[in-house]
Amino acid sequence: MSNAIFHNTRYNHAIFDKFNRVIIEDSTCIKLCNALFESFSGNSNGLVKKTMSRIQFTFDLKGGQWLNGKLGTYKVTDNTFSTDIQDRVEKGDLVLRDLGYWNLSAFRYFVENEIFFLSKLKVGTAIFKVDGGNLDIQNLLKSYDKQGVNQVDMQVLIGVHKVPVRIVGYKLDSLQAQKKLSASKRVAIKINLYQSWQCTLPHGTYL
Repeated sequence: MSNAIFHNTRYNHAIFDKFNRVIIEDSTCIKLCNALFESFSGNSNGLVKKTMSRIQFTFDLKGGQWLNGKLGTYKVTDNTFSTDIQDRVEKGDLVLRDLGYWNLSAFRYFVENEIFFLSKLKVGTAIFKVDGGNLDIQNLLKSYDKQGVNQVDMQVLIGVHKVPVRIVGYKLDSLQAQKKLSASKRVAIKINLYQSWQCTLPHGTYL
């Protein structure tokens, strides 16, 4: 399976030359026989049971090697494993994970150990200037809109731990922004502008 993934995944190798390894962590859910419900749990509305299992995996895209795999219950979410990766990463690695693994303690560990990471920015995360002062991201993006600026790229601190990261964002076109808003369960007016931007946290590198 490793060979199949490695040889069928197309990416620009040159982009990743500076990194030791490019580590992807994610999970997938699979349906199981309902006789295993007590062991793996799943979804149940009192009438119908659907037994599900969640498989966690870690893969080195650059080297084409599996680093870890775990079979667990459906109810154990990705965030539960957000810091487990610390036992498998090394200085110079690049870690790619989605918001399910968002964990400021993990980010702080990456920064302190010179591990690169890329993650979307979680809505509602406190953002500070590098001097520790508050940064109003809403007003910042509004000012960029007025100036016709379509990209943001700056060093900031995030969360209660004030983890130093680089935040990169770009303005979505109207169609992309509408799709993002439609997919979001949040309807508060205050986040409408923010949702029209796509922001990521690339620590140490811009992809």
